[in-house]
Amino acid sequence: MGVRPQSGGPDMSPSDNERAERLLYLADLVNELQDLAAREGCETLAGILALAHLEALTQARVAPASATPVG
Repeated sequence: MGVRPQSGGPDMSPSDNERAERLLYLADLVNELQDLAAREGCETLAGILALAHLEALTQARVAPASATPVG
């Protein structure tokens, strides 16, 4: 498993921190799936999961749901 970046920041509310923690957990899960896909030779799937992993990490840094674009 990779190193988890620090979630959120000192100015975040408890609910924002909880969202960031859930997103970091999701990033860890997606990373595990990416590793499985890569071991099975599913390069396209592994690539898609790599993008999902990066998106989850990015959203965890942004954290407040109001900062998340809709659609």
